[in-house]
Amino acid sequence: MKLVRVPVVFVCLLISIDQAFGAAIGQGECKTPRLLLVSYDGFSNDYFSRNLTPNSEAFQKEGVYVKRLRPVFPTKTFTNHFTIVTGVYPEVHGVSANEVYDRVHGELHYGAPLFEYNKDIVPIWTLNELANGTSGCMMWPGFDFPYRNTTCTYSQKFDKNVTMKARVDTVMKWFTDKSKPANFVVLYADQPDKTGHRFGTTGIEMNNHIKEVDEITGYIQEQLKLHNLTSCTNVIHLSDHGMIEVNASNVIDFSPFLENGTYKTYGTSPVLQIVPEDEGAIDEIFNRLVNASNTLGHFKVFKQPNLPERWHVKMPRFGPIVAVADLNYVFQDLYKAIEYYKKTYNQTRAGFYGVHGYDNEYPEMSGVLMAKGPSFPQGKVLDKYENIDLYNLFVKILDLPNAPRTNGSYERAVQLLEEKPTNTAAIVVAIILLLIVVACLIVFIIYRRKRYHCMWF
Repeated sequence: MKLVRVPVVFVCLLISIDQAFGAAIGQGECKTPRLLLVSYDGFSNDYFSRNLTPNSEAFQKEGVYVKRLRPVFPTKTFTNHFTIVTGVYPEVHGVSANEVYDRVHGELHYGAPLFEYNKDIVPIWTLNELANGTSGCMMWPGFDFPYRNTTCTYSQKFDKNVTMKARVDTVMKWFTDKSKPANFVVLYADQPDKTGHRFGTTGIEMNNHIKEVDEITGYIQEQLKLHNLTSCTNVIHLSDHGMIEVNASNVIDFSPFLENGTYKTYGTSPVLQIVPEDEGAIDEIFNRLVNASNTLGHFKVFKQPNLPERWHVKMPRFGPIVAVADLNYVFQDLYKAIEYYKKTYNQTRAGFYGVHGYDNEYPEMSGVLMAKGPSFPQGKVLDKYENIDLYNLFVKILDLPNAPRTNGSYERAVQLLEEKPTNTAAIVVAIILLLIVVACLIVFIIYRRKRYHCMWF
């Protein structure tokens, strides 16, 4: 019996050493963790202060919470969703607004020409597919089109009639597919942005949708637990931009300063792209708008070459003239939106409306971010984070090779992640255990030789 017990001791010690070295180098349960990226369009960074979000508050305590996720300018939906998944500024990826004028293609709305401005762009879902991963794209702006001749393995086009719970259920099917489970999924929600535009940010309508968003946050965690996905899935909830409430009386109408038929405007407040019908009239129309700015106040006008460098929008799709309203003000295009709400929703109530798109320096335009999973520490809070850095974060979490250069910072990106320094104590324990094993092995060999020698006498 003694001869049997000695090898057992060796085995136990070897297991202990393996565990100790695992702890020393920071190994966890998940060698290839999944990533779920969820976006709530227009969720402002002050919505968590209304005591309406118990699921989100619990999530934040168990993971990482960023109070202000700083978007790129203009703080619009398509622009920021595409920056988040490409890691480059609008002047690089070309999606400078939800609606733009392009000198080659003319007026552009949602479609391939809007998103295919730069053929070198590699969205994160494409990079994941090229690395033999499996991506799922649930209604995320820009996913509909191939990049590098590659599309998402799983996808569903935008459909406002599909509830958020139904979207989550489909995502779970992608993660648990037996033949080809997804390791990366992006999930888009068009609320609370849609409600904010119609009713403003402070009414009961907005509060109800804040509650619904929080319920989805809880539902996602429930479904991950139900499908046994919690321990190896990183979940990031974020928003593309914030939103403010604007009074309909704060409308700037510069049209009386310009002649009808001499120009067209593209985009929506608070940023308008102004294109003269005659290219030779750029200076004249610009000077008229400068006069309007000096007279009416509350907005600035730029020629494309003179746009602030920090906005990163010096490109053919942003100009030749741009008007930008000050915070809390909008242009005359708001009247069209009000008429649309009346016609489409029979909405006759006048008052406040939700607006975004302003200078990204305004804290009110910031979104939020919270993350939880094996790659993130617990209870970490950051005051701010740049959404231009998120691409590098995704690359690190998914361990993707051949990532393209971005406009983001890797050093800033990884500050969200769990720090896993070498565990000196674990290394010491492992070395001691290894020495014990060696000593026991020597004793065992000597014991066996003596016993064998005695058998002949």
